[in-house]
Amino acid sequence: MLKVYYFEISIVKYNEIIYTYIQMIYNPNDRIVAFDCDDTLVMWEGREWEPGPNRVEFHCPISLTGDNVIIKTDTVYLVPHTKHIQKLKGYKRSGYYIIVWSAGGGAWAKEVVRVLGLEEHVDFVTSKPVYLYDDLPLNEAIGQRKYYQLKKQK
Repeated sequence: MLKVYYFEISIVKYNEIIYTYIQMIYNPNDRIVAFDCDDTLVMWEGREWEPGPNRVEFHCPISLTGDNVIIKTDTVYLVPHTKHIQKLKGYKRSGYYIIVWSAGGGAWAKEVVRVLGLEEHVDFVTSKPVYLYDDLPLNEAIGQRKYYQLKKQK
């Protein structure tokens, strides 16, 4: 059984002093696959503000402050990338730890996972990393890039 420890913050008030306890996330699974959201799990093919064939409705969280505080949401209609979604589910069935991330923020990645019905297949949702510190170049540090072009619907 996979045992994962989640990041926890507990604040305890005692004599007006606030203590914060933080626990590290630990994932013992060495087989990790990360999927991006935009143009990987869902495709922005133009005219995303209009419903259309093969499009799914998403509520896109908007943070005007840049601090992941959601001010409002906009409705967008995006095309799910079925091949990548199938690959994600296949990796999960094979015992991989699945990460979904987005440069659009963790709230957007969570919305994509929810709308696509992938909650039971995804282990961790987050913003895309801003920096990577490693002695190896990016292509060697995090593994091989994989991508399937989505065939255009007529």
